Parts: sequence; structure tokens; C-alpha cells
Amino acid sequence: MKYTLPTNAEELTKLVNTAITSATTMRNKVQIASVAILHHAYKCGDWTAANTLVEGLGHGVKRDSLVEYFVVNGGLTIAEGAKEFTGWSGKDFIKENFENAKEKMWFDYKKSTPFSGYTAQKEFDKLIKKLEAMKKLANEDAEMAEKI
Repeated sequence: MKYTLPTNAEELTKLVNTAITSATTMRNKVQIASVAILHHAYKCGDWTAANTLVEGLGHGVKRDSLVEYFVVNGGLTIAEGAKEFTGWSGKDFIKENFENAKEKMWFDYKKSTPFSGYTAQKEFDKLIKKLEAMKKLANEDAEMAEKI
């Protein structure tokens, strides 16, 4: 990978905006490909392109959301212990869920906790709670107090 680093704030802003646009384009293209895979499965009975898409996107993509999208809208199944789709619930399942597949974006299926930032106060409060628990334990058990 080649890194071209910005030399000023304007170039940095342009770089950030390009990254955001690329991510939006990627999400939309995954949605279009996912709907096309379900349409193909409905017409031909072949759902295996879903495995190709999920695996091909690699890290950095909400794969669990995409998997859930195919399970909910395509009836795709995963056998216990398998790492890919191993079956489907048939074309009628897709027919019943196709409009939903088009309306709800794939990345909305599994919500992740948004980054809330790091605060020293939160970490400090956690440490205080741990210390209070250890103090209580030490007061109740002399042997444990020596270890603490």
C-alpha cells in the first residue's frame, strides 16, 4: 500500500471525504450485490455466491451483519460447525422476504456499539470499584488480605 500523506488541512479534508465516499459506495455496492444474489438464488436455485461475497469482503467489513442479512432475507442456513452457508430454505422464502431485502440495508442487521470515546474518569471509576471490592474481600478474609 502506498501512503500519500497530506501536507495541509485542505488536503487532509479531501482525503477524509474521499474515504467516506468510498465507504458509502462500498456499502451500496454490497447491498446491490446481495439483492442480486438473492434474485439469482430465486431464479436458479444457486445461493453459493453469498459465500463468495462474505468471504471476499474480508476484514474491516461487518461480515456478521451480511451473514444475518442472508439468513433473514434468503433463508440461507449454516450447519453447526460450518464457516459458510451450507443450505437454504427455498425460493418461496426469498419470495416472501425479497422486498425487505431491498429496503433494509445489509449493515443494519447486526448493530455494533458505537465508539463512545475514552474518558479517564470512567476508567478511574472502574478501578475504584475494583479496589472497594478487594478491600471488602480483605476485611472478610485475613488470608486473602495478605495476598492483596
